[in-house]
Amino acid sequence: MTNSRQDLQDFHLAEWHVQPSLDLLTADGAGVHIRPQLMDMLVCLAARAGRTVTRQELTAVIWPGQFASDSGLARCVAELRHALGDNARQPRIIETIPKRGYRLIAPVAVPSPSVERAGNAPGSDRADAREGGVDYGRDVPEQAAARPSTFDRTIARLNILAMAVRARLWGWRPARPSGQDGLPLRAMEP
Repeated sequence: MTNSRQDLQDFHLAEWHVQPSLDLLTADGAGVHIRPQLMDMLVCLAARAGRTVTRQELTAVIWPGQFASDSGLARCVAELRHALGDNARQPRIIETIPKRGYRLIAPVAVPSPSVERAGNAPGSDRADAREGGVDYGRDVPEQAAARPSTFDRTIARLNILAMAVRARLWGWRPARPSGQDGLPLRAMEP
């Protein structure tokens, strides 16, 4: 992230109060701690609320510089939906955009600094962290967008395998050594 996790401002998402610095979701007085990866995903989606965030962008935010499969990303989205009480079939918070990515459809609100500081003791770490401004997104590296997707790599591998199978079925064999006149060498009979 451009700023540390402690510099992220709290925000409201539907009925949830989201505290990125604590990896905490709170609604109706009950708190739910989520994994840091899930909070990174939620913060990235909140920064682009209402817009589609591609799988590549989310992967670059959650696992920077690492390879991650689409199924791993889908598991994180499912876990985040579960924590938020959302449903993929009838989404209220996170909508799947087929073949592209995900979109946050719930309203996102950032409380004004004066209201937030009123609820916290002056000089506390949480109040000081909010004064640094809001930066909900990570810088997505350009090479992440240019990197082929898992789907593209799988298709390339299948094409190579298909070519190998065709070559074998059509009788392709490596070249055999031949005599100087280009005819195959034969064993000489005595």
